Amino acid sequence: MPTHPDQKYVDALCRGDNRLIEEIYQQHAPKVSQWVCNNNGNTADAQDVFQKSLMAILARYCNQDFNLSCPFGALLFSICKNLHRKGLRQNKQEESLRNQVEMEYSTTEEAHDLLEKAEEAVEKSRIQACLEKTFNQLTELCRQALQLNAKGHSGEAIAEQLGMSNRNAVYARLHDCRNRWRQLYEQQCKS
Repeated sequence: MPTHPDQKYVDALCRGDNRLIEEIYQQHAPKVSQWVCNNNGNTADAQDVFQKSLMAILARYCNQDFNLSCPFGALLFSICKNLHRKGLRQNKQEESLRNQVEMEYSTTEEAHDLLEKAEEAVEKSRIQACLEKTFNQLTELCRQALQLNAKGHSGEAIAEQLGMSNRNAVYARLHDCRNRWRQLYEQQCKS
């Protein structure tokens, strides 16, 4: 299938071409904002969804040989819609949980304590899911090195198992992998 002319936008995101990225914002951000606002969202939600969608395209398509076969706007809008709907479902689930806890317990203090615990559990679950998602975006070598390190393997053992030159190379790789994981987490999960 031939590459779509809008492939230039994916390539622009991957290489950080500010002129074409600005063009993406001008062409597509207003449409996304209007759709989000018409679907139980606000302008801030729309901006978040748009940013997260661009980051998703960066994370998914820049590290592989990808040829766009549809208009860039269609890909971006589809990702935006999915992210917004997912956010609405999460908000609805959290609200439902709060309401259920408040109805089940008569005293305000009990409900408040349980509500706090429920909110902490939801937040821990969200953080864990995001850590797993961003971990899976790392290279295979990074994932293997971090897993072996977490299991307590020595630098020499990791180097031998992964075919690296020495433990210094392993420690340098681990440092880079942790920084990349942290960067992915902060880009996609901090809000």
